[in-house]
Amino acid sequence: MFTPTGTGIPKEGTPFSIANPTAMATPTVGVANRLPPPDGELVVVFGHRMWIACDGSGGPTVIMDAGVNSGSQAWTLVQPGIAKFSRVCVYDRAGLGRSDSLPRPRTSQEVVRDLHQLLTNAGIPGPYVLVAHSFGGLNVRLYAAEYAHDVTGMVLVDPVHEDRFAATSKVLTPEQEQAFEQGREGNPEGLDYYESSTLVRAIGKPLPDIPLIVIARGRADPWPAGWPMDALEKIWRDLETDLASRAPQGMLWVAKDSNHNIPGYQPQIVVDATQRIVDTLRKR
Repeated sequence: MFTPTGTGIPKEGTPFSIANPTAMATPTVGVANRLPPPDGELVVVFGHRMWIACDGSGGPTVIMDAGVNSGSQAWTLVQPGIAKFSRVCVYDRAGLGRSDSLPRPRTSQEVVRDLHQLLTNAGIPGPYVLVAHSFGGLNVRLYAAEYAHDVTGMVLVDPVHEDRFAATSKVLTPEQEQAFEQGREGNPEGLDYYESSTLVRAIGKPLPDIPLIVIARGRADPWPAGWPMDALEKIWRDLETDLASRAPQGMLWVAKDSNHNIPGYQPQIVVDATQRIVDTLRKR
């Protein structure tokens, strides 16, 4: 486990607070591409095949959902650490990695539907701790709303907030907003950001009363030259702070040495946050 710095890591049950855990000194981004993939299986879900791989033992089972176009390989540096203390599963959404492609566009609703059936057909019972990066945060929040009895904890890693796109549009020029739109629409998964955000917004502002950690990036993302980087980064952090504050048991951690790619640069902080959630649940 790391040694906390700053205000320290709050004890279990402490309401919304900010901690700044010490992170890995050397970035490890890119190492995932040189590691072998975990053993897994293809499972038929609503007529198409989805790939899932599990490791470790003990409950609750940790289910990991990646950002847009990332797939299971995003967790290559994280999954082995979690497998040391709990069962953990990674998977490829439709159109990614080893899973079959499906007609597009798709939304978080289809992702949730697929994931629930995948876990059922693969014989992976709950309860679950859901760990998600970026856009995956929208997916797991919707999952937790629809299958509340199955979800006992969450870790949101630099997650997308449902109000993010509306907020960023206020500080971008029309030309920058158009470029931003093209970037969003170009994802091979065909995920509809706007509709997915609308679906999550519809479940209401309160987050579940379960152990929850939001991990925010500590370094700015590489925005294009001339863009209002400071304003965009402030929006992102304010929205993540909002998410943590809306959960009765929510906490905000900061990955001080990472930009958005926290699983690549500081995988240990994701492992530590997940272990914090799992240990809290096991004590109850």
